[in-house]
Amino acid sequence: YRSFAIGTVIKLIERQEGRPIKTIVEMLNKDNVKIMSGTGVDGIISPDGISARLLVQEYLDPGISEVIEQLITTRQGSQFYLYDTKLVGSRVRDIQVKVIEYPTDQQIVGVFRDGHAIMNPPKVMEIQEGDKLVLLSESREDFDAIENEILSKQSA
Repeated sequence: YRSFAIGTVIKLIERQEGRPIKTIVEMLNKDNVKIMSGTGVDGIISPDGISARLLVQEYLDPGISEVIEQLITTRQGSQFYLYDTKLVGSRVRDIQVKVIEYPTDQQIVGVFRDGHAIMNPPKVMEIQEGDKLVLLSESREDFDAIENEILSKQSA
């Protein structure tokens, strides 16, 4: 319950100062996530079971822990980004083709919709208002030029 109180106090400070404070909270017990979600924090991380799942993945596919390590660090290689996209009505396949043809190294690996990640989405899936692309890239900005190119062709 201390985390709930801390999250609530941060939101009160935000109101008092008139500026947002980005708040990510770690919940050690996944059962408390519902309680914390009522405080309006920006993100909740629950490590429950992550180590066990990673152990199984490493057993089944040796080396996968190195892949995960690189994805969750900002020190090397590519990271995941949630990209607010304006490509409403575009199919995932069409966006992926443009990404492959573009000179920067990046991939569209999912769509974030209604608070849920859809990894490896169906190619025919259409982007809806409010969707975010799950981008694997060295930089979030790498996708800007691709999106602008797609949008300019749509309006032509």
